[in-house]
Amino acid sequence: MDVIIPLAYNTHPLAKALECDATVLYPSSVEVYGNVRGSDIFMEDYTGKLNLANAHSCYPESKRLSEALCYSYMAERSAKVKIARLSRVFSPTMLASDANASSQLILKAWAGEDIILKIKYEQFFSYTYVADVARAMLFILLHGEYGKAYNVSSQDNNVMLRDFAGACARWASKS
Repeated sequence: MDVIIPLAYNTHPLAKALECDATVLYPSSVEVYGNVRGSDIFMEDYTGKLNLANAHSCYPESKRLSEALCYSYMAERSAKVKIARLSRVFSPTMLASDANASSQLILKAWAGEDIILKIKYEQFFSYTYVADVARAMLFILLHGEYGKAYNVSSQDNNVMLRDFAGACARWASKS
């Protein structure tokens, strides 16, 4: 719930960008696609469903709202905006306070704790290395079209969360 207002507010640089004729690269999320079924691969024009009764829906809905504000600025005020929809980003570092499921699985494995799946974990995620994300964002900024959204993901790192949990458990049992 704490994400909707701050994420929508983060589009305010659009007004400043208009003053100096700058281009804005808005970092969005593939979560705008909502509840993707299975391992569906989706393109930028895909519009998925979102279960608003789910508490997590605040994050993807805030990203949708922010993208809508970007498109409104383009249509009404001729702002120059490009959108990068980021998949899950990984790097050599991770905060212990990171609450997402994959981070919690890694932390449990590292601590030698049992990994118990309480739900099916059938979500399918694409992970992209942070340096590849930076490279993609720079490419979009320099070569992307105004008013377009671009998925930033890697087909090499697509995994169902339950398979990721299994890999973490196997890794933990070997250490």
